[in-house]
Amino acid sequence: MGIARNLARLVPNGSGLLPNANIEAMAASKLTGQVPDANAPPGSVIQVVSANVTSNFSTNSGSFVHATNHSLSITTSVANSRIILFCNTPIQLASTTSATQGATTFRSSLDSYSANIGETINVNTTDAGSGWIEQATLHSVHSPAQSAATAITYRVYVRCSASTLYFPDPWSYGSFSFNFMAMEIAP
Repeated sequence: MGIARNLARLVPNGSGLLPNANIEAMAASKLTGQVPDANAPPGSVIQVVSANVTSNFSTNSGSFVHATNHSLSITTSVANSRIILFCNTPIQLASTTSATQGATTFRSSLDSYSANIGETINVNTTDAGSGWIEQATLHSVHSPAQSAATAITYRVYVRCSASTLYFPDPWSYGSFSFNFMAMEIAP
């Protein structure tokens, strides 16, 4: 009789689900498989996409310009997810005569790359050498409010106030690779 009673607890209700009371005492070790992305708890990482930056870019523009080859694409898995963007790349602000300010930001294809998503500022003081190298650390959260299966391309944009900004600038290290990453977060 005990086996029949236990088996009866495994019969789904009218909606096809097991009542919570019947599964509350189930050990987590008995659960297998993967939670579908659409059912992931809020704040869960759903996917991670990264791109390696392996080419230099320089500009003397005072307005934001796309740092060529500094982009990545992600396709959303669920509706209304957030995208956390990371880019940590060395830049050089090359000025020997005046203080220089450089800035980096992200932009997305959703608005034809017109709006900044976060921004970081890098400043150097007058340098008697060839300029200063600093980390351009940019992290930002984008909440695009899009449906699932929306392809989004993100690009890094840079600008400088005087002289030239080199992005990235590995100095004389020869070959290099810096990471640009996007994480989709469950709503």
